[in-house]
Amino acid sequence: MTGKYSIENKSITMLVLCLVILAFVKAHAQESVNSSGGDALGSGGSVAYSFGQVTYSFQSGSTGSIEQGVQHAYEFFALETSQIEPSISLSIFPNPTSENLNLHLNDFKNESLTYMLFDKYGKQITSVQICSQNTEINMSDLPTADYLLTILDDNMRIVQSFKIIKF
Repeated sequence: MTGKYSIENKSITMLVLCLVILAFVKAHAQESVNSSGGDALGSGGSVAYSFGQVTYSFQSGSTGSIEQGVQHAYEFFALETSQIEPSISLSIFPNPTSENLNLHLNDFKNESLTYMLFDKYGKQITSVQICSQNTEINMSDLPTADYLLTILDDNMRIVQSFKIIKF
C-alpha cells in the first residue's frame, strides 16, 4: 500500500509543480520593455499608455480611436540622399500607410523627377513622372509589406530613397 500511495503522492506533487511553473510563466508573459509611456487623465476617465509595442486591437468611435496592443512600429528616415541635387527637399507622409502615400517637394521648380516604387525583393512596381509639388501614391492595392520609394532626377541618378511601411 505504501508503494501505491507513494506513486499517487508523486503524481499529485508533479501536477502541482507543473501548475505553479505554468502560473509563473503566464504571469510574466505580458511584460515588455517600453521606450516611453505614462498615465493620461481627463474628464472622461483615465488611460495608461506606452510606446514601443505591436498593435492587435483597434477600436473607434465618434470622439476618436484607440489601438490596444503591444507595438506601434513607426519609422521615419531616408535611406539614401544624393549630393547631386542639394536644393531638392522631399518628405513623405503618412508612413506607415494603409492607402495613400503623399510625396511633397518643398521647393518644386518644375524639375524633371521620377519616383520608382520597389517591393522588398527589388522588383519594380511602378515608375511615375513627378509633375507637381504634391504627388499622391496609391498603395491600397498593394499587400502589407515594406517597400522602397526612390526619387530619381532626369539623368536617372538617385536624389533620395525612403523605406515605406504598408499595413
